[in-house]
Amino acid sequence: DPLVPGTYQRDRMVLAQLLYQDRVGDALQLSGRLFRGSERYHAPETYDGSRTALTVASDWAGLEARLVSTAMTSHKLMLGLEYQHNLRQDQYFDDFVATPDLVDVAVLRNGWRLGIFVQDEWSITDRLSATLGMRDDRNNTTSRAVSPRAGVIWKAGADTTLKTLYGRAHRAPNVYERDYTDGATLIANNDLRAEYIETLEAVAEHVVRQGLVLRASAYHWVMTDLIGLAAESADGPPQYQNGDKVGARGLELSV
Repeated sequence: DPLVPGTYQRDRMVLAQLLYQDRVGDALQLSGRLFRGSERYHAPETYDGSRTALTVASDWAGLEARLVSTAMTSHKLMLGLEYQHNLRQDQYFDDFVATPDLVDVAVLRNGWRLGIFVQDEWSITDRLSATLGMRDDRNNTTSRAVSPRAGVIWKAGADTTLKTLYGRAHRAPNVYERDYTDGATLIANNDLRAEYIETLEAVAEHVVRQGLVLRASAYHWVMTDLIGLAAESADGPPQYQNGDKVGARGLELSV
């Protein structure tokens, strides 16, 4: 209901991290960070005369470590690890008219995710280089996901560069999409899978003169198991479900 006193949405987030970087000799770089985050969301609103409130509370902490080595000639190797513990992923909904002294919906969750990644930047010749990478992700809700990436860059001339890029990535469903349910506006879907995208791009860049660059890019990407809102039944409340493949092809030209 519009213009009702006391209606607002408040979203507060606090982030902090402790970062460490060091070099061991001329060929080894170390970096690491500890991070901590917290979010609080509160939205008292009125629907058809009924006072309601949606409240979300989340806390997380984790660490990330990277090791970069240039000990091998023509190679820049990186090995990394990232871990996040979702200490709290809580969602509440209150209808103060229907149940003034009770919380109508309380979805209390926690979770974790772990990613290990490796990458090699390889200078094959003075004009040709390649980047090859792989990431292995796991979490508490969906199956293991492996995400490769590759890129080949060729300096065809002093002013012309050609690139071919490939990548694969994923996104696990969040706790609202997967777990929230109130029986009226949304139904939970504990079988929700992660969504994936694969991208392929070819890029050509040419420097005409200082300050003037021509660029052309042709791309093709395919997304599978795209998460979207759909009706569970003809007359029932909706729920988030995995959809069909979605693809696109395109061409971009820029000056």
